[in-house]
Amino acid sequence: MFGKLWHRFSRRANSLKKFEPLGPLYDFRSDGNALSGPKRWAVGSDEDYGGQSTAVWSLEDDKAVFSGHLSLDPSVEVHRTGFAHCLGRLPWHLRDATGYNGLELTVKADHHRYLVNVKPKTFIPDDLYQGLLVISEELRGEWVTARLHFRDFVLTGRGRLKTEYREFDSRELLSLGFSVQDEVEGDFRLEVESINLCWPDGDISNSHEKTMEERYNERFRR
Repeated sequence: MFGKLWHRFSRRANSLKKFEPLGPLYDFRSDGNALSGPKRWAVGSDEDYGGQSTAVWSLEDDKAVFSGHLSLDPSVEVHRTGFAHCLGRLPWHLRDATGYNGLELTVKADHHRYLVNVKPKTFIPDDLYQGLLVISEELRGEWVTARLHFRDFVLTGRGRLKTEYREFDSRELLSLGFSVQDEVEGDFRLEVESINLCWPDGDISNSHEKTMEERYNERFRR
């Protein structure tokens, strides 16, 4: 079902090469961080369309948590099931990412499939850029630093790949967040410690890495 959405994920993957992190967009380790609170974050799931998946965005100790339950109930007559998402509005003073080419995230993830979503200001309201959060199996459940280059995000709208790709414009970022979609039913939990803007130190491409399409086919397609 999601094959077309990811067909153009070519040679795109999280880079483990050196990035130079900047001040955080979000640092959930800071006590009383009003910018991180649930009121600034919207959540949704297939429950909004008749499904039974649930999602919550919350602050716990020194981290933010995106959690819930993915339901694949076959008795529910909806087009898609097994997905949830959250999106946080960025305050004005953090929206200009000019000159920065990527995100650095400190996260702890389970076995489910997560995407990083970024919504820049564009002339089409439903534009959403999405990058695949790739965490190796042996590091699941551990704190890791994941780095994604903006050029590795694909342009989507309402859950579908857009036929005409437009380059990512970092001059004004309106919001960012996460999605989870899976064909495995059960609870999910993604913990987030911080989200930074960063830029690559040198060429981050690696011809020996698997392409994003290959990674997607391994993890998202049955």
